[in-house]
Amino acid sequence: MKKIKFFPINEETSFSNNYPVSASKKVPQWFKDISPYFGKNKLLFSADMAMPNVTMKRCVPFLDALSIGYMACLEIDIFVEKTVDGQRIRWRDGSEQVTMHNLEQFEGFVIPEDYNYFVWKWHNMWSIKVPNGYSIYFTHPSNRFDLPFHSISGVVDCDKYNMPVQYPFLLKKDFEGVIEAGTPLVQLIPFKRENWESSIEKYDTKKTFLIKKNFFRTLVGSYKKNYWTIKKYQ
Repeated sequence: MKKIKFFPINEETSFSNNYPVSASKKVPQWFKDISPYFGKNKLLFSADMAMPNVTMKRCVPFLDALSIGYMACLEIDIFVEKTVDGQRIRWRDGSEQVTMHNLEQFEGFVIPEDYNYFVWKWHNMWSIKVPNGYSIYFTHPSNRFDLPFHSISGVVDCDKYNMPVQYPFLLKKDFEGVIEAGTPLVQLIPFKRENWESSIEKYDTKKTFLIKKNFFRTLVGSYKKNYWTIKKYQ
């Protein structure tokens, strides 16, 4: 099993229990609350047996996206306050949790209309080390459109880069309120650096038939039963 290491950058951070954790520990409650079936709470099929009444709760790729890699989370509660010219962020202790980027750094960056034009930065107090030949994809927590911010994605070669990676983010324009401690901020997905090349193949009637036949031989959950590989991030 490959190993990722998180190093505190100062003594105060070493006292904290707010280190990155397996993303599987941060699956949102709204996903846990979704029923696996719509309509009646049991497996049913349409009249022609074409489609079962399963919901996204049974979608393994969706859950894989939620739980892949590691999650950097907010250490303490922060309060976002609306102001005349935007938003202000406050918190109670003297630590450095959030700062703001200069606007010039993101000149030309297209920001969605429902987000404020200021670019903030979550402060990360952990440096990260992965095995040689590996990088980390830092991105907004997968499928978390419910969060009042959006963290901006980036890739860092953390086998060679030893400084802590900081996380820029945008705030939803109309949001005012508390973002609670423990909220997932950024998802960290390690991957091996490899070179790839693409090709466009010819259509194969027999192969296509056998692929469909193999998939539909299982009544429900074919992907999970026949194709899926469990991923572990401890």
